[in-house]
Amino acid sequence: MEDSGYSTLSEKWMGMLTNAKNNAQELKINSKIQYDVETTTLDALIAQFGMPHYIKIDVEGYELRVIRSLSCAVRILSFEVHLPEFMEETVDCLRHLISINALSKFNFDAGKDLILDHFCGINEFIVLLNKAQPRGAEIYCKM
Repeated sequence: MEDSGYSTLSEKWMGMLTNAKNNAQELKINSKIQYDVETTTLDALIAQFGMPHYIKIDVEGYELRVIRSLSCAVRILSFEVHLPEFMEETVDCLRHLISINALSKFNFDAGKDLILDHFCGINEFIVLLNKAQPRGAEIYCKM
């Protein structure tokens, strides 16, 4: 869907889009269109379909709610982040993943290739993420 980045359950994301629309007239959003959507949890999906090898989360600013719905370790998980606006939520996502498996390691890409030549622990990763300050990135977690 061409405008899928404008679909969200996140009030913060919608606020950012509305501000962007006010600052750049070419952005096409209509915040008046609303739909009721059924949601579920990652735990419920795992219970229904079994343990996946990989989970990709791309939910336009709603990543923290989705990641908090996971209570068991999965082999690999990735999620999209929008920085710096969602840095606090990103760190909360990382902390939740560490709470599931203290040995979780992280890496990210801000285009097409992983930035780091290794997966690293949460503290090193947060420092590197702050230093790199990618506008948008995909974070990978090995649990």
